[in-house]
Amino acid sequence: MTRLPGAGGWFRAGLAGACLLVAVLVGAPPGRAGATAGGETIHFHASDGVQLEGRLYGRGTVGVVLSHQSDGNLATWGEFATALADRGYAALAYDARGVCPGGDAGCSRGNLNAGLLWRDIEGAIRVLRSRGVKRIVLLGASLGGEGSVVAASHLGGKVEGVIALSPSEGFSGPLDLDAERAMVRRISARKLFIAGREDGAATDAVDNFFRFARTPKIKRILPTAAHGLELFNSSQGEVVRRAILAFLARPSHT
Repeated sequence: MTRLPGAGGWFRAGLAGACLLVAVLVGAPPGRAGATAGGETIHFHASDGVQLEGRLYGRGTVGVVLSHQSDGNLATWGEFATALADRGYAALAYDARGVCPGGDAGCSRGNLNAGLLWRDIEGAIRVLRSRGVKRIVLLGASLGGEGSVVAASHLGGKVEGVIALSPSEGFSGPLDLDAERAMVRRISARKLFIAGREDGAATDAVDNFFRFARTPKIKRILPTAAHGLELFNSSQGEVVRRAILAFLARPSHT
Protein backbone atom coordinates (compact mmCIF):
# COMPACT_ATOMS: atom_id res chain seq x y z
CA MET A 1 0.00 0.00 0.00
CA THR A 2 1.32 3.47 -0.90
CA ARG A 3 -0.21 6.66 0.42
CA LEU A 4 0.99 10.18 -0.33
CA PRO A 5 0.66 13.05 2.18
CA GLY A 6 -1.09 16.14 0.94
CA ALA A 7 2.02 18.29 1.55
CA GLY A 8 4.08 16.14 -0.84
CA GLY A 9 7.66 15.08 -0.25
CA TRP A 10 7.79 11.93 1.88
CA PHE A 11 5.91 8.72 1.31
CA ARG A 12 5.88 5.31 2.91
CA ALA A 13 5.19 2.00 1.16
CA GLY A 14 4.37 -1.27 2.88
CA LEU A 15 5.16 -4.72 1.50
CA ALA A 16 4.86 -8.07 3.32
CA GLY A 17 4.96 -6.36 6.71
CA ALA A 18 8.05 -4.29 5.91
CA CYS A 19 8.07 -0.54 5.42
CA LEU A 20 10.19 1.33 2.91
CA LEU A 21 10.42 5.08 3.26
CA VAL A 22 11.43 7.07 0.22
CA ALA A 23 11.82 10.82 0.22
CA VAL A 24 11.84 13.48 -2.43
CA LEU A 25 12.86 16.97 -1.37
CA VAL A 26 10.97 19.79 -2.99
CA GLY A 27 11.25 23.53 -2.51
CA ALA A 28 10.50 24.79 0.97
CA PRO A 29 7.71 27.28 1.51
CA PRO A 30 9.02 30.85 1.24
CA GLY A 31 9.85 32.48 4.56
CA ARG A 32 10.69 35.99 5.63
CA ALA A 33 14.24 37.00 4.71
CA GLY A 34 16.50 36.77 7.75
CA ALA A 35 13.89 34.86 9.72
CA THR A 36 16.57 32.59 11.15
CA ALA A 37 18.71 35.49 12.40
CA GLY A 38 19.03 35.65 16.16
CA GLY A 39 18.72 31.93 16.79
CA GLU A 40 21.58 29.83 18.07
CA THR A 41 22.71 27.08 15.70
CA ILE A 42 23.22 23.84 17.59
CA HIS A 43 24.13 20.27 16.75
CA PHE A 44 22.65 17.43 18.75
CA HIS A 45 21.74 13.76 18.47
CA ALA A 46 18.43 12.03 18.03
CA SER A 47 17.76 9.48 20.74
CA ASP A 48 19.08 6.74 18.43
CA GLY A 49 22.32 8.62 17.74
CA VAL A 50 21.74 10.39 14.40
CA GLN A 51 23.36 13.84 14.31
CA LEU A 52 20.88 16.66 13.70
CA GLU A 53 21.11 20.40 13.25
CA GLY A 54 18.75 22.79 14.94
CA ARG A 55 18.29 26.44 15.81
CA LEU A 56 17.34 27.51 19.31
CA TYR A 57 15.44 30.73 19.88
CA GLY A 58 14.95 32.41 23.24
CA ARG A 59 15.04 31.19 26.81
CA GLY A 60 12.36 30.14 29.21
CA THR A 61 11.04 27.37 31.41
CA VAL A 62 8.53 26.36 28.72
CA GLY A 63 10.09 24.91 25.59
CA VAL A 64 8.54 24.22 22.20
CA VAL A 65 9.92 21.65 19.75
CA LEU A 66 9.10 22.74 16.19
CA SER A 67 8.86 19.92 13.62
CA HIS A 68 8.65 20.90 9.95
CA GLN A 69 6.49 19.49 7.19
CA SER A 70 7.84 17.32 4.39
CA ASP A 71 8.65 20.22 2.07
CA GLY A 72 10.15 22.32 4.86
CA ASN A 73 13.22 22.62 7.07
CA LEU A 74 14.22 24.38 10.27
CA ALA A 75 14.28 27.79 8.54
CA THR A 76 10.58 27.64 7.69
CA TRP A 77 9.82 27.97 11.41
CA GLY A 78 12.07 31.02 11.83
CA GLU A 79 9.41 33.73 11.97
CA PHE A 80 7.12 31.93 14.40
CA ALA A 81 10.05 30.70 16.50
CA THR A 82 11.18 34.32 16.88
CA ALA A 83 7.67 35.30 17.94
CA LEU A 84 7.70 32.55 20.58
CA ALA A 85 11.10 33.70 21.87
CA ASP A 86 9.80 37.26 22.13
CA ARG A 87 7.05 35.93 24.41
CA GLY A 88 9.44 34.18 26.77
CA TYR A 89 9.49 30.66 25.32
CA ALA A 90 12.48 28.57 24.29
CA ALA A 91 11.76 27.35 20.75
CA LEU A 92 13.86 24.70 19.02
CA ALA A 93 13.42 24.18 15.27
CA TYR A 94 15.45 21.43 13.66
CA ASP A 95 16.02 19.59 10.40
CA ALA A 96 14.66 16.07 10.54
CA ARG A 97 17.17 13.30 9.82
CA GLY A 98 18.31 13.31 6.21
CA VAL A 99 17.09 16.85 5.55
CA CYS A 100 20.10 18.88 4.39
CA PRO A 101 19.25 22.03 2.41
CA GLY A 102 22.43 23.72 3.69
CA GLY A 103 23.20 27.31 4.63
CA ASP A 104 20.81 28.97 7.06
CA ALA A 105 18.38 26.07 6.52
CA GLY A 106 20.81 23.65 8.18
CA CYS A 107 21.88 20.08 7.50
CA SER A 108 21.06 16.93 9.45
CA ARG A 109 22.76 13.60 8.83
CA GLY A 110 21.25 10.17 8.41
CA ASN A 111 18.62 8.92 6.02
CA LEU A 112 15.13 10.29 5.66
CA ASN A 113 12.80 8.13 7.71
CA ALA A 114 9.45 9.52 8.81
CA GLY A 115 8.85 6.51 11.06
CA LEU A 116 11.79 7.59 13.25
CA LEU A 117 10.82 11.25 13.47
CA TRP A 118 9.82 10.74 17.08
CA ARG A 119 13.44 9.85 17.85
CA ASP A 120 14.53 13.22 16.45
CA ILE A 121 11.94 14.92 18.65
CA GLU A 122 13.15 13.04 21.71
CA GLY A 123 16.67 14.32 21.04
CA ALA A 124 15.36 17.87 20.72
CA ILE A 125 13.60 17.53 24.08
CA ARG A 126 16.92 16.56 25.68
CA VAL A 127 18.50 19.75 24.32
CA LEU A 128 15.75 21.89 25.81
CA ARG A 129 16.02 20.10 29.15
CA SER A 130 19.77 20.81 29.18
CA ARG A 131 18.93 24.53 28.80
CA GLY A 132 16.74 24.59 31.88
CA VAL A 133 13.36 24.02 30.27
CA LYS A 134 10.84 22.43 32.66
CA ARG A 135 7.73 22.05 30.49
CA ILE A 136 7.76 20.67 26.93
CA VAL A 137 5.19 21.26 24.19
CA LEU A 138 5.50 19.68 20.75
CA LEU A 139 4.35 21.68 17.71
CA GLY A 140 4.46 20.21 14.23
CA ALA A 141 3.06 20.87 10.77
CA SER A 142 1.73 18.19 8.41
CA LEU A 143 4.15 15.23 8.65
CA GLY A 144 5.79 16.99 11.60
CA GLY A 145 2.37 17.30 13.21
CA GLU A 146 1.77 13.58 12.99
CA GLY A 147 5.33 12.97 14.18
CA SER A 148 4.66 15.16 17.21
CA VAL A 149 1.55 13.14 18.04
CA VAL A 150 3.48 9.88 17.70
CA ALA A 151 6.29 11.26 19.87
CA ALA A 152 3.83 12.31 22.57
CA SER A 153 2.51 8.76 22.64
CA HIS A 154 5.99 7.25 22.95
CA LEU A 155 7.33 9.76 25.46
CA GLY A 156 4.46 9.96 27.93
CA GLY A 157 5.15 12.27 30.86
CA LYS A 158 8.12 13.92 29.14
CA VAL A 159 5.62 15.97 27.13
CA GLU A 160 3.06 18.37 28.59
CA GLY A 161 1.28 19.26 25.37
CA VAL A 162 1.15 18.56 21.63
CA ILE A 163 -0.10 20.79 18.81
CA ALA A 164 -0.64 19.36 15.33
CA LEU A 165 -1.24 21.68 12.36
CA SER A 166 -2.77 19.89 9.36
CA PRO A 167 -1.34 16.53 10.47
CA SER A 168 -0.84 13.61 8.13
CA GLU A 169 -2.04 10.16 9.15
CA GLY A 170 -0.24 6.88 8.53
CA PHE A 171 3.15 8.28 7.48
CA SER A 172 5.25 9.06 10.55
CA GLY A 173 3.03 6.73 12.54
CA PRO A 174 1.99 3.12 11.89
CA LEU A 175 0.65 2.24 8.47
CA ASP A 176 -2.17 0.50 10.33
CA LEU A 177 -4.41 3.44 11.19
CA ASP A 178 -6.11 1.50 13.98
CA ALA A 179 -2.71 1.06 15.60
CA GLU A 180 -1.98 4.78 15.24
CA ARG A 181 -5.32 5.72 16.76
CA ALA A 182 -4.54 3.43 19.68
CA MET A 183 -1.33 5.46 20.12
CA VAL A 184 -3.39 8.66 20.13
CA ARG A 185 -5.59 7.23 22.90
CA ARG A 186 -2.51 6.68 25.07
CA ILE A 187 -1.53 10.36 25.11
CA SER A 188 -2.29 11.94 28.48
CA ALA A 189 -0.80 15.32 27.52
CA ARG A 190 -2.98 18.24 26.43
CA LYS A 191 -3.75 18.22 22.71
CA LEU A 192 -4.62 20.86 20.11
CA PHE A 193 -5.49 19.74 16.57
CA ILE A 194 -5.90 22.37 13.82
CA ALA A 195 -6.74 22.05 10.12
CA GLY A 196 -8.49 23.89 7.34
CA ARG A 197 -11.98 22.71 6.47
CA GLU A 198 -10.98 22.28 2.83
CA ASP A 199 -7.66 20.51 3.45
CA GLY A 200 -8.88 17.00 2.60
CA ALA A 201 -6.83 14.30 4.31
CA ALA A 202 -5.52 16.67 6.98
CA THR A 203 -9.08 17.59 7.97
CA ASP A 204 -9.92 13.89 8.22
CA ALA A 205 -6.80 13.26 10.30
CA VAL A 206 -7.75 16.00 12.78
CA ASP A 207 -11.26 14.59 13.05
CA ASN A 208 -9.87 11.09 13.65
CA PHE A 209 -7.22 12.17 16.15
CA PHE A 210 -9.75 14.23 18.10
CA ARG A 211 -12.28 11.41 18.09
CA PHE A 212 -9.85 8.89 19.56
CA ALA A 213 -7.91 11.22 21.86
CA ARG A 214 -8.48 11.40 25.59
CA THR A 215 -9.26 14.69 27.29
CA PRO A 216 -7.92 17.32 27.58
CA LYS A 217 -8.20 18.01 23.84
CA ILE A 218 -9.18 20.85 21.51
CA LYS A 219 -10.11 20.75 17.82
CA ARG A 220 -10.16 23.76 15.51
CA ILE A 221 -11.43 23.34 11.95
CA LEU A 222 -11.02 26.66 10.14
CA PRO A 223 -12.58 28.03 6.93
CA THR A 224 -9.54 27.68 4.69
CA ALA A 225 -7.76 25.26 2.36
CA ALA A 226 -4.32 26.30 3.64
CA HIS A 227 -2.07 23.44 4.77
CA GLY A 228 0.55 23.27 7.51
CA LEU A 229 2.64 26.41 7.85
CA GLU A 230 0.60 28.01 5.09
CA LEU A 231 -2.05 28.48 7.78
CA PHE A 232 0.02 31.32 9.26
CA ASN A 233 -0.15 33.25 5.97
CA SER A 234 -3.81 32.51 5.31
CA SER A 235 -6.89 34.51 6.26
CA GLN A 236 -6.92 32.38 9.43
CA GLY A 237 -3.33 33.15 10.40
CA GLU A 238 -4.16 35.31 13.40
CA VAL A 239 -6.69 32.75 14.63
CA VAL A 240 -4.04 30.03 14.47
CA ARG A 241 -1.44 32.15 16.27
CA ARG A 242 -3.85 33.04 19.05
CA ALA A 243 -4.96 29.44 19.48
CA ILE A 244 -1.35 28.26 19.81
CA LEU A 245 -0.34 31.03 22.21
CA ALA A 246 -3.42 30.46 24.36
CA PHE A 247 -2.63 26.75 24.51
CA LEU A 248 0.97 27.44 25.53
CA ALA A 249 -0.11 29.88 28.22
CA ARG A 250 -2.44 27.43 29.96
CA PRO A 251 -1.19 25.64 33.07
CA SER A 252 -0.45 21.93 32.78
CA HIS A 253 -3.42 19.54 32.36
CA THR A 254 -6.07 22.22 31.79
